[in-house]
Amino acid sequence: MDSSVRQILNPPPGETGLHQIRENLQRLIHQTDAFSVLHELLEGLDRMARNELRGADWSVRPGVSAESRLHGSLVEHPVWAALYVDNRMHPLVRRLQIFLLEAVAHHSNDLRPHDIAAMGLLIRVMPAKSAGYTDHQDIDMAVRTSGATDGQINNALRFIHAARGLRVIRRNKISGLRDGDYSRDARTGTRHDEFGSVHILVPADPDDPAQLPEVAEFVAHKKSMSTSSRDLSAARVDPGEDHSDDQMLLLVEAVRASSVERKLARRQSRTARDILARANAALPITYQQLTDTELRTLAGYIADRNYGGGTDRQCAQMALSLMLYTSSSLDDVLNMAQGAEDSGLKFDVVKNQFQIPRIKPGYTTRDTGVKNPITSSVLSDDDYVSIPNFYIRPGSIEAFKAALKEKNRKGFSEYFKQELRSMSDRITVHKIQRCAFEIARTHFDPVIVQTAFGLRVSSANVQQYYSAVSDQQIIYSYVVATREMRRRMGIKNLIDSPVMNGSPNGFYSARNMPTDRCVKSMLSRLSVDALTFKPASREWHNANTLLCIMVQALLTTIRGVFDPFVDIENGDMAVFFRDKDRPDFSHARFQFVHPLAQQVSEYYGFVREKTMAAHDLGEVGTRIFFIDEGRLVVSPRPKHIIRFMSDYWPYPLNSLRKYTRRKMVNSRISYATTNMVMNHHTVGESSWDVYSTDDPIEMRQEILAFYDQMIASLGIRREWFDVV
Repeated sequence: MDSSVRQILNPPPGETGLHQIRENLQRLIHQTDAFSVLHELLEGLDRMARNELRGADWSVRPGVSAESRLHGSLVEHPVWAALYVDNRMHPLVRRLQIFLLEAVAHHSNDLRPHDIAAMGLLIRVMPAKSAGYTDHQDIDMAVRTSGATDGQINNALRFIHAARGLRVIRRNKISGLRDGDYSRDARTGTRHDEFGSVHILVPADPDDPAQLPEVAEFVAHKKSMSTSSRDLSAARVDPGEDHSDDQMLLLVEAVRASSVERKLARRQSRTARDILARANAALPITYQQLTDTELRTLAGYIADRNYGGGTDRQCAQMALSLMLYTSSSLDDVLNMAQGAEDSGLKFDVVKNQFQIPRIKPGYTTRDTGVKNPITSSVLSDDDYVSIPNFYIRPGSIEAFKAALKEKNRKGFSEYFKQELRSMSDRITVHKIQRCAFEIARTHFDPVIVQTAFGLRVSSANVQQYYSAVSDQQIIYSYVVATREMRRRMGIKNLIDSPVMNGSPNGFYSARNMPTDRCVKSMLSRLSVDALTFKPASREWHNANTLLCIMVQALLTTIRGVFDPFVDIENGDMAVFFRDKDRPDFSHARFQFVHPLAQQVSEYYGFVREKTMAAHDLGEVGTRIFFIDEGRLVVSPRPKHIIRFMSDYWPYPLNSLRKYTRRKMVNSRISYATTNMVMNHHTVGESSWDVYSTDDPIEMRQEILAFYDQMIASLGIRREWFDVV
């Protein structure tokens, strides 16, 4: 590739659209001969074209926009993208392309990347704007009358003035936020500012030779209340419980526009889902983990420990032990030793427990939810999670903290990392921190792991709103993970294999998590009214409608926001239904259901027909409806369901999804099956994607067995739904 082509045009990998750019350059040369660099560029492209490889995407496709064909390359290659724009019928496009090439060739020192990007954007939008274009001798006036938006015009004029050597005013960098506008969580690395939060899904590992970039997700703050948001609000569904309308997956080496892929209404999201699927489908040993050999090397390093003297090596041994057994970073350990308030790790010497900051659901509404023994347990309001200390003597930890206070923090950090490098280049602070955490991730529900270890699991972002993690689940997952880590390290396990029995002491719970007693009482009261009210009466119809809605919500986990009921024609097969449809968003669900769901559907059809005949209602626009005191038909919108349910149930309808997921996790239902029932596999762990090894037959058997058990425990009876 010629140096002029590389420096001025900067082609993207693959040189997409090379032949179209050659044709555009030829037309520019016919328009002006005053710019000799055009000939150099064309000659360079001609030489490249003679070596075209089979399969190269160099063809002429003027009907395809630069945005579509060069997706992901626009910001890093703005001149190439601007020259790709079809200039056959647009004199202003040709004029701007010539000016752009001349400026980049002769005045590049006066230009900034965002100046060039601004001119490139104006050129790309011109074919749709310049139908009534009138030529002007002054290029400034030509741009001002181009029909582009004010922002596009002003940014392009900045490029023109900078290229001419005139003084221009540029905005400050976004990174110039005030300290009060930006914050970072000590343990998880989550970054917050006025625009939203960046959740770190896979942290970067700068100490590793491979220098893998971090993977993060940007969650924007909601600025307005759309129609769909109002529906969610009426259903008392917090925005965090719903999948975001706009997901951003960031592959961060440096945060650049080219590394941001925006997902609108689930369109073109396959790439993001594949990335998340690979990140989530962690094998017992992955690149993020240390091998057994490396773990045994670490075990040998900490084996000869004596914490009496407080030497650098002894402190490094203790720091390494704390990182391994608490999944903490080196900064977390140092902050703990120095007593920092925002430390990602604390130690309670009296209780002999580690305290890890709790990752809570990011609620945006003020609703505190219904209080019950789960949501108001002794642990629910805690900002930290307690982990028992089974492996390190409390006195040694206190001696380590005292010794470390006397050391220079930066100097000790460098010494610690040098000790790791002396063992292996692959042994890094990052891998040590995530060792027990990664083991737990392959064995337990992601919300349990995220809560226990205080590190984010990507698939738990939504699921944490539907979970209640008990203290027993925390301890069990922690002990299993650390025992397995010690086994790989070659260290004898002195802690017995944990057994979960008895009642938990408390829960780290999401809002509005119903108890068994709440659900059972609600269904019992509804069934009594449905059976005792006079058939075909208003009260009978409303009670049976509510009973069908609530039981069907348990059996299908429908959200009940846009449609509270699923009609099922064949309960022996899987069902396909829509749950989140709105004008700009279509979302389908596919899952196996219990045969009782079909019986509920058939029974409600009987209730509907009987009521319509008795009240001579004629045509009703919705499948589900209520009848109010004035005998008027009421639609099944969330606010109406809440009004009719107020005598039976204080929770949102959506809470039955939370109840079902909690029961499935407690029943040890497989993660893939739970995701199918909850429809949470769309987070990135689809049961049907190319990475899946799930067996649908086994999933169906699990679902039927689980619902058989749930139906029996809640006292749901089939005769409630017998058509008389």
